[in-house]
Amino acid sequence: MKLESNKGQLKHLKGHTLPKDKIIFWDTSFVIDVLLSPTIDRIEELKAKDINDDEKKELHNLQFTMHRHNVAVDFLKELIKENINVAFSSILFHEVYFALKYNELDKVYKDREITRKKLYENPKILANHIDNIMTNWNLFMGLLSKFKGRVFPITPSEPNIIKETLRICSTYGLHPSDSIHMGTILAGGKKDVVVFDNVFKDVALAEGLNVWYKV
Repeated sequence: MKLESNKGQLKHLKGHTLPKDKIIFWDTSFVIDVLLSPTIDRIEELKAKDINDDEKKELHNLQFTMHRHNVAVDFLKELIKENINVAFSSILFHEVYFALKYNELDKVYKDREITRKKLYENPKILANHIDNIMTNWNLFMGLLSKFKGRVFPITPSEPNIIKETLRICSTYGLHPSDSIHMGTILAGGKKDVVVFDNVFKDVALAEGLNVWYKV
């Protein structure tokens, strides 16, 4: 997506002052990068041998994902240290559940479309993965608890949130759930959001938000 003008500010996760009013909105992309990281053993295995082109691509993707994870975790620690308040649309809980579920199944089927097909055909395949999914869900709950009551999920039911959501969706063609996140932020009149997704980032900048972005 190419936008004609960016009115907001792009802020890297290092070297800037704190978010205004000490409150920042989370996009789901940030939370997922905090929770999920590639297996170190697989990275080391690939680095230790001669690899083919497919393995080189796999190694590059794993290293990039690890970089995103490390940056996200570092920023999360800064938010906790500086007593920043966190807000987000309550649909984030659904999106995190969805991501954790499919991430676990993707380890088996390697391809998201295959995973979707297998799960549709036989929901019972999920049963063997419940414990691992719950481990990551409990990690998520543990991270939220570190903010000691400074977490504010917002149910997207107010008319002004829905109106902003519809405007964003019709203006940019943003995915419905991303439009709800953006509508929630804009309706609340806040300016700071942490984003690890390029499309959401571009729309947030066009809407004049301060985007705390990965380095």
